[in-house]
Amino acid sequence: MLKRVVVTGLGPVSSIGLGKDTFWKNVKEGKGYFRNVDFPDIDIEQYKSRICSPIEDFSLSDYIERPKKLRRAGRATQFTIVGTYLALKDAGFTLQPMLRDNGEGSGTYFTAEIDSLRCGVIIGQSMDNADIMLPSHIRFFKHRGPKKMNPITLPQSNSNVGASTAAEWFSFKGTNLTIATACSSATHAIGMAALNIQHGI
Repeated sequence: MLKRVVVTGLGPVSSIGLGKDTFWKNVKEGKGYFRNVDFPDIDIEQYKSRICSPIEDFSLSDYIERPKKLRRAGRATQFTIVGTYLALKDAGFTLQPMLRDNGEGSGTYFTAEIDSLRCGVIIGQSMDNADIMLPSHIRFFKHRGPKKMNPITLPQSNSNVGASTAAEWFSFKGTNLTIATACSSATHAIGMAALNIQHGI
């Protein structure tokens, strides 16, 4: 018999709002936020449309202890970590800081109520950390090679960096993968997670 699958926690990180309560309040009030956008040091004159709905007033330190550990992570990865944190808290889990041998917090967490070996991360993400990749590509072509590129470019722009960072940050040791199917990525990720739970994977 297949196991029952339920959603126990939500953690939206959106231009409409951060966190379930703020997000739903703004949805019901019909609030949206769209504007013309510019990127520092990047020429976007060739783009006909510059309209987007950015996530603003976002700060890791509002949610995460020792946010400096994520200072090299791309913005999409930071969104993933905060979304995971909010969803776990909304589900009623107690996040306890991992301690080093000297008793100080490492910045990462574990959840005493779950078996970390049976808890995984499946993320739907159609693009990687563009804020890291684009400047690196510009440097590559400007300097005709990789000599001036930041060494974090590759590890912070691979397609599974959000899922792997979330697993590391919250001590999840089960299934870990990213599904990239364009606009349907999130829906496919939810479906895949449901199948994993149903079959006890």
